[in-house]
Parts: sequence; structure tokens; C-alpha cells
Amino acid sequence: YRIEVARIFFPGSGTRYFYREKIGSLIRELQPALIDLVEEPWGAVSAQALYYRNRFSPHSKIVFHTSRTQLVKYPQPFPCFEKRFLAAASYGICRSEKARQVLIERGFSKPTAVITHGVDQDSFCRKDVTDLRNKLRLKNKTTIAYIGALKAEKGLASLVQALAQLERNFNFLVVGSGLFEKELKNLVEENGLADNTIFVPSVPQPLVADYLNLADILVLPSLTTPKWEEMFGRILTEAMAVGVALIGSDSGSIPKVIGEAGLIFPEGKVAELKQALLKLIDEPALRARYVRLGKSRVKEYTWDSVAEKIYHVYREILGIKE
Repeated sequence: YRIEVARIFFPGSGTRYFYREKIGSLIRELQPALIDLVEEPWGAVSAQALYYRNRFSPHSKIVFHTSRTQLVKYPQPFPCFEKRFLAAASYGICRSEKARQVLIERGFSKPTAVITHGVDQDSFCRKDVTDLRNKLRLKNKTTIAYIGALKAEKGLASLVQALAQLERNFNFLVVGSGLFEKELKNLVEENGLADNTIFVPSVPQPLVADYLNLADILVLPSLTTPKWEEMFGRILTEAMAVGVALIGSDSGSIPKVIGEAGLIFPEGKVAELKQALLKLIDEPALRARYVRLGKSRVKEYTWDSVAEKIYHVYREILGIKE
């Protein structure tokens, strides 16, 4: 494969970034039959790619990816970007069925497919993490983990409140960084959980599997807001692959991702989250059952499975018969 690395303007600004170089010259040089843009259709880079496609390779078909599960209004020029891009695109790959329904409501009438994120089962698997456990001084008791961005909408306040009511021995492992970090540490202190809790700043993606191997239970307690809900929850599939029991709220796509491989509670409901935690702490057999179900379910999310589905999308777009 040929891989080109290019610099961008506005890194870290979500869909507002765009390329400083190469994208136009590469489209002109390659004259691709198909451009697979792993971006939302309203993003600046989508508008940029469409501009260069129209200028240098108008025959190229475009497939794009979307995770959005809510009809959110964005300021101009993003609605204009989206309208033009959707009119020109040939195919939409959606991360969930709900994302597909939202895409249709946004006016896209061309073919779509639901293809989720994948998980690398060679990296996310059981491994010996004794050295890491000793480094963090994790005590020999049930470890409940949250791994991800520290934001208020991730429901971490509800999780802390539920943990404070458990009356059980456990470790609370938090791996991540974000604007809610200071408030979260205050909540942990106020709820008497300081001795139970280990905070670890965000780690590179290749190390996430090591921290999942420390966990017995992973919780994703996300809260829906007017502008956001959990669009997939990749950490859930990664935890399934490692063999960690799951608890998730009913925000967005979480119930669809977990399926029967874990427990779901109504978002923001501390009492229900507490009961789910107690079930998995007090019933090791149930926890083991969910681990087995997760191991089976994660086969739907392997990169081989994702690649095969995208391969068939490409053939459909290009009119190649099986």
C-alpha cells in the first residue's frame, strides 16, 4: 500500500480541520475510481475533498462514514458543506442503524450500509499485566474500570454516586483525561472513595488493552444531551475482546453494541446502576457468563468482518458483480 502523510490546519478541532497539502495533487495524480472518506459529511475536510474531486477527478465516486445519531443544527458554513456533499456522494456507511435513520432524515436517499468500528483481537486479548498491576498497587479485589474521556456527559458523577453506596471492597480504576477531571476527583474525595480509586491519565491506544486486562467490570455510564449521545462506544467491543464484563447505560448505541453480553441500566439512574454493579460483584458465575457472551459477540466486530463488509460496498458502488 502507498501511504501519504499530510499536515492539517486546526488539529484537534473535530470536523473543522482540513489538509494543508497533498489532497488535491493526489486526487489529480491518482484519478481514483472511488474515494472513501472516513469523515462526517458536514466537515471542512469533506468539503475540501469534494472541491478537489470536482476539479480534478469528477468521475470519482465518493463513499463517506457517519456516526451522528441526533439531528443537530450546526452554524454555517457546515450545513452548506453537508448539503453539497450529500448531493454528490454515492454511498453512506453508518456506524449504527440509528445513524442510518438520521442520515435519511437529513435527506440522503442513496444506498447506505451499517458497518461498525472494528476491534483488533490480536491486540485486545488476555495477557499478563502483573507488572502494571504492581506498579499501580492495585489491591486483590474486584476492579471496576472506566476508560475514556473525562466529560460530564459520560455520566461519571452517577458512577461515583453508585460506587459510594456499594458497601463492598473494590478498586475503581479511571483511565482518561478531560475537562471533568478536577470535578471527578472532588466527587471521589467527597464520596469517600479516595482509597479505592486509581487515576491514570489518557494512554496511547496500544496500551488500552493492558489497562482493560486489569479490570473485572467495565462501566460506560453515558448521558444523552441535546447535542450528543453515545454514538458507538468502541471501548465496549475492546473490553469484550479482552474478556471484561460490561455495564452500560441506555444512551445512544450502547444497548445495541452490548446486546446480551452485559447489563444495561437507565442513564442517570444511580439506584439501577448500583444494582447492576452489585450483581456482577456478588455473582462471579454471572460475570463469567457475560464474558463468554462478549467473546462470542465480538466476532461481529473484528476488522476482518468490517473489511469484508466494506469490500462488498466498494463492489456495489463500482458495479462489480459477485
